Amino acid sequence: MDNAAEAAGLAIATWAREALLKAAGAPVPPRNAARTDLARAVGRWTGQIGQIGNLLNQLARHAHQGGRVDPNALKVLTASVRELHSTVLAHETGGGKAGMP
Repeated sequence: MDNAAEAAGLAIATWAREALLKAAGAPVPPRNAARTDLARAVGRWTGQIGQIGNLLNQLARHAHQGGRVDPNALKVLTASVRELHSTVLAHETGGGKAGMP
């Protein structure tokens, strides 16, 4: 399936959806415009921001309930934010690659 999707120039999910619709005899809706490298990169960055926010929320909840927050967890969170920030800035200034999350 991976090879067929790649040969068609489609993501696996798109290829599978279209194959199932065709097999069922249903019309296949037109595809959305191809996403640019920037759009794919922003999608990855958005996912990373969500993960960072989730970790921060867990740490805050734990601290508010009287728990001790592991300093190493805060270091990991800080490093993640800095890495993401650097990647976005590098891409914004033309020095980064869109494929680098």
